[in-house]
Amino acid sequence: AWLAGFILEKRKNPGFGRFLLAAIAGTTVMYVIGTTYTYLALNVWLNAPISYQTTWFFMIWFMVKDYALTILLAMLAPKIYRSVSKATSFRKQ
Repeated sequence: AWLAGFILEKRKNPGFGRFLLAAIAGTTVMYVIGTTYTYLALNVWLNAPISYQTTWFFMIWFMVKDYALTILLAMLAPKIYRSVSKATSFRKQ
């Protein structure tokens, strides 16, 4: 979340490209941390001998869905951002 917010705050009026970059960066960081945690949890706590590569293989199914939704929501985000900014008189300084 911090990385996505950091990327978005660099522009006054972020568009589709900026929202897409922020969402992909945030999702990627989430998957790196989450997959590593899953790998460690399986190997350390559950004593399941699984490789790091296999852990990533099992995450592919979730990644396809999440990145597809990332693209879809990045298309909607600029419109929502403008509507909320307009409705709340929010202005970046």
